[in-house]
Amino acid sequence: MSNLPVLYITLTLLFSGFIIFAFIQSIYKYIRMPQRDTLSLLVFNSIALIYIFSDALALFFIFIRPADAAMRFFAVLKETGLLFFLIAVPFFLDKVLELTAKIKKINWIVFWTGLVSAVIIGSCIIFSPDIIKTAADYKTNSNYLSFFHQLNTGLPIMIRNIILTIYLMYTISLILFLKIRKKYLYPVNNVLIGLSILFYIVMAYFYSVLFTDTQIGFGGIQYPPFTIGIVLLILFINFGSIDISIIYSNQLINIQNDIDHKIYFDALLDIPNRMGFMIDLQSELDNIGADGHNFSLIFLDIDDFKNLNECFGEQTGNEILRMLSKRLKEYFSNEGTLYRIGGDEFVLLLKNNKTEEEVKNLAGKIIGSLRNSFTISEVPYTVTASLGILEIPKDGRDTEAIINNAYNVIRSAKKTKNTFTVFNHELTDNSSNKINIVNLLRRSIDRDQFTLFYQPIVDRNKNIIHLESLLRCTNPDPSIGGPGVFIPIIEEAGLINDVDNMVIRKAFHDMEMRIGKRFSISINLSVNQLTNPAYSNFLSSFVKQHGIEPQQIIFEITESKLIENMSAGRENLLKLKNRGFSIAIDDFGKGFSSLTYLAELPVDILKMDMVFVHSVPGDSRKEAMARYILEMAHSLKLKVVAEGFELQEQFDFFKQHGCDLFQGYYFARPMPLDKLLAQYPD
Repeated sequence: MSNLPVLYITLTLLFSGFIIFAFIQSIYKYIRMPQRDTLSLLVFNSIALIYIFSDALALFFIFIRPADAAMRFFAVLKETGLLFFLIAVPFFLDKVLELTAKIKKINWIVFWTGLVSAVIIGSCIIFSPDIIKTAADYKTNSNYLSFFHQLNTGLPIMIRNIILTIYLMYTISLILFLKIRKKYLYPVNNVLIGLSILFYIVMAYFYSVLFTDTQIGFGGIQYPPFTIGIVLLILFINFGSIDISIIYSNQLINIQNDIDHKIYFDALLDIPNRMGFMIDLQSELDNIGADGHNFSLIFLDIDDFKNLNECFGEQTGNEILRMLSKRLKEYFSNEGTLYRIGGDEFVLLLKNNKTEEEVKNLAGKIIGSLRNSFTISEVPYTVTASLGILEIPKDGRDTEAIINNAYNVIRSAKKTKNTFTVFNHELTDNSSNKINIVNLLRRSIDRDQFTLFYQPIVDRNKNIIHLESLLRCTNPDPSIGGPGVFIPIIEEAGLINDVDNMVIRKAFHDMEMRIGKRFSISINLSVNQLTNPAYSNFLSSFVKQHGIEPQQIIFEITESKLIENMSAGRENLLKLKNRGFSIAIDDFGKGFSSLTYLAELPVDILKMDMVFVHSVPGDSRKEAMARYILEMAHSLKLKVVAEGFELQEQFDFFKQHGCDLFQGYYFARPMPLDKLLAQYPD
């Protein structure tokens, strides 16, 4: 046994183990992805397994446990196993390459040629096994290695190897010049390297047969060359699959990172968004239980940002948001992480524990950083913000409580604007009371527990000229309060549309059924009615249904609401004016910013704010301002109504200076329509 080919046997057994592993792996891939593509890989690995495993078993039955019949069987199986490549190669190429119609025909011919050749050569080997050496031949040959090389001799084997060489050249050429259909399954470069090595080994075999004296191929080498070539082909394919898996995994990671960025980051400002904030907030809350640390939050809401968008456009608003975010990150990134949690809402999650005084100082710096305007296309824009400060866990131990408290503290800060407010639990109590009132108001609307009171507006002779309709709630619960309390709550709660429609319906019914043409009436417009472009059409058709002349209706809008909605308000007031309604500006004089627009607005009446009436006579400045308003209004051919009269001397002062109409408790309080009509009969 001194001539035992140990290297040959060792490599064959090693390669058999590798091919078994590759075969099992390909079965698993096919089970997970039962497609034709993975099936073709499974077929290739199966053929390689048959060839190399048969070689190993033939070795076993020659050297370890000599048995001529078993050795012959596995030797024949080994030599016929390679014939399956003649069928598998064109089948494989058809599945993985983008073949043109012409090349498809050629590939079809190659397939049938390989099939016929495999059948003929296989039949020759199976039915005439004497064409390959046997174990008996081995016994007469003292060189073990020569015996195994002689297994590669014989005309059918030579023909098989020639056809295999042609198919290898054909495969390499097509892969080089055609596109791979699914590169994620077929590692092109690795397949080419493996095929090239196998092609080189086959060509070396022919060179050895043609140009050496042994005539058995490869001379006296100590390793299985064909086995090495096949194993290297499978090896490179598996390495390529691993590379592709790594690339695919990295792509998935990049995609996941990109998705996470889109989910958790604001696309406009490239800072964490609300969802990112909620995750980080929850993480910080979890750490509170772990190490007992606390942290602070500064919520920021831009003042009047909606008006800025309406006046200058959304593009300008977005640019201001970008510049504001950049400024806050530049100045305060060392203090904490900035998030955008809403359209114009931000929050700064502070990194380190800070005292309340330190957080207040930081909030003041944030407000101060906004004093410098933002310049867009050489136009400066100045914005202010309302800030709310929460200390966690004192001001909330879960995300829901924190967000609710944040809105409460911001709402409190926005009453003043351009300032910050520190959260306290009274704000929550007020919020709870407000929620209770909202629920009461909802029930009152559903039960129609609202009515209209009317207050007379008189002329210089105290004759009633028209009536102002005023909403009252008949729900007996005292927490609802008067109109000054529940109307703002109705607006905040989003119930104003229902109330608006109810007021219009009740007022027009009273005009049609009871007031008739005795008096005109004034109705207060809400912001929703003022900014709704279709509302003028609705009112115009509604007065026709009730048989009311538009001239009998005066629509009042407060000065502050008009200024906040100037663009839409001007257009809609003009539509109402063109349809015959009269327009009055209520609470005039609280803000003189409207004076520059007054000449352009379709206004008939100015209702002077009661602060001027209450201050005269005696307050020289208020008297001067009252006279100025009267003179200015008359110069614009507008009538003036002064409201809030309680004393005769107040009436005398405004009458003396030319006021047109008067309203107040001095003349009559608001009262139900029945009482008013009884008190002022025809």
